[in-house]
Amino acid sequence: MSYRLETLPEAFDINNVIVKMIETHHYPCKLENEVIVAGFKEDVNLSAWVYPKMSDGHLITRLEVIFTFENNNSLLEFFEDTGNSLNDCVQNNIENFMKSSFHVLLDAFNDTNKYSDVEEWDINGRQFTAYLGDYIVKQNEPAQLTYIPDNILELIKDYLYQLDWPEKYFFVCFFYIFDGQNERLECSVNNIRIEFVEETFLKQLDWQKTDSAYSVRYFMVLKRMD
Repeated sequence: MSYRLETLPEAFDINNVIVKMIETHHYPCKLENEVIVAGFKEDVNLSAWVYPKMSDGHLITRLEVIFTFENNNSLLEFFEDTGNSLNDCVQNNIENFMKSSFHVLLDAFNDTNKYSDVEEWDINGRQFTAYLGDYIVKQNEPAQLTYIPDNILELIKDYLYQLDWPEKYFFVCFFYIFDGQNERLECSVNNIRIEFVEETFLKQLDWQKTDSAYSVRYFMVLKRMD
């Protein structure tokens, strides 16, 4: 199916979809003035917006889920996907959000360990609870990728020791992609890219080189407890 840029809708919200996702997991939730008010233990509101665009003839949608805390600070999770239709793209956005971070965030915002591995970390004498997500792998040939580097968390910890910690929550995310020839990695803490960490991850992690393209996304939440 082909699209012309002028036929694409502008940004639109999918707040109703997120409300249903939260309610399905047995948390109260309601919409107020285009904001999702969730009945989590943590006082946090959400909103979810989709931004369609064309790139090199391909339809792409970017899902942005914004989390606004009691102190009015906001953090963002976002996903870009392609598809044969606008609906397909959005469904891929939602699926990736579900797999990568939604369940991690449910645990982090409710002090539970229903969906993610939970560890207690001591970083420079400060106590944190780490909510650890799964490695989300996409690949053109499912039989190609046989392993993911096993020391990723250790490198993340090494970097975190270098930081000051004024905030309560920290969204830690990295995304690795190998296109069959070249590799690229993006790493961010609270939506700020950390370029020297990206260089370290490329040099020190044993990323498998396959004949076809693949990507790995990892997401975790650190919650400061002191």
